[in-house]
Amino acid sequence: MKKSRTILSIILFVFVGFSLPMQATAADEMNVVQIISFNTNGNNAAWLEAYKPLHERLKELNPKSTAHVYESRFVGTGAGTLSIVVESPSMAYMEERSLALEANPDPELAKLTPALSEIGATVASRSLYRDRAPDQVRDFYSAVYEVHTIDTHGKNAAFVEASKKIHERWLKVSKEGTVRIYEAMFAGENAGLLTIAVGYPSMAYMETNGDRVASDEELVRLFAERDKIGATVVSVGLVFDVTP
Repeated sequence: MKKSRTILSIILFVFVGFSLPMQATAADEMNVVQIISFNTNGNNAAWLEAYKPLHERLKELNPKSTAHVYESRFVGTGAGTLSIVVESPSMAYMEERSLALEANPDPELAKLTPALSEIGATVASRSLYRDRAPDQVRDFYSAVYEVHTIDTHGKNAAFVEASKKIHERWLKVSKEGTVRIYEAMFAGENAGLLTIAVGYPSMAYMETNGDRVASDEELVRLFAERDKIGATVVSVGLVFDVTP
């Protein structure tokens, strides 16, 4: 039972926020993104199958949040892991849902967690982000994402501002692509870092789009301007949408 409760609390961390109340501020109008990554020890397919009914129930309990599951493949330290990515409208909404579930526990969730806990997955990481360019969203979800984690050495604001100009041009060149930029908040290994998620409809499109971007003189110039900020790439990964 203890293991089942642990798995449930970890999943709920993503969907409904922290168990402790959080103070809302004016900045909460920006979207909040929660990510938790699991190592299933090679049992990704079984984990996804067990998670599916829980995913559906949590969507019912949190109608203003959107959730997807991604599998990391090919490259990066997290290759082979699964990540639940949930976008909520604000910190205030996260707090509201967390307190509501604490006051009235959902019996159906308790029934669904044992099958998931039997898979024996372990938590690889969990982080909380805020969207730093919400006005540039064209289509949040794509089939494939390049995920770049960036350390700006304390220059996040300048990097974000320069990135917005790049995004505007990139979205014109990449007709079917999408791009988001997030800032890690509060705690965890990525606290203070930026994450850029560049989405594509397929790997084939990602390859051809790379050629278009590399040959666009305006984008080349904008990237060169941003490079002057002196940021460091911490990691690069490739993830695929496997939402059950």
